[in-house]
Amino acid sequence: MSNAMRYLKGALPLLALLLAFLSLFVGLGLALDTRTPLVVVASGSMRPVLHEGDILLIEGVRFEEIRASPIDGDVIVYRRPFDGRLIVHRAIAKEPYALITKGDANSAPDPFPVPPDAVVGRWTGLMIPH
Repeated sequence: MSNAMRYLKGALPLLALLLAFLSLFVGLGLALDTRTPLVVVASGSMRPVLHEGDILLIEGVRFEEIRASPIDGDVIVYRRPFDGRLIVHRAIAKEPYALITKGDANSAPDPFPVPPDAVVGRWTGLMIPH
């Protein structure tokens, strides 16, 4: 057997695993109506509810359906306007065309309102802890 054939034979399981993961990711996105069905929490700003490294299951949500409250508002994922980074914070107030958000562990709200088109989705409550 040639080296190329051995390499190909060894790479097939990895390729199959990658294809399965991509299929699962795309399938979740279609089922949950979002292009980003899984998000990893990047900071401790949502402690004690969420911790850095937790993997969250996200669903698509219409702006009108987002519940805003400082105590038990929806935890949403949005793209930060100046760099596109995904942020996981709670919707604490709702204006006609924007949300006010805050990390549960932060002392002040985020310094900018979140417009509807920046919202990626809402946390379903399901997660894989770190």
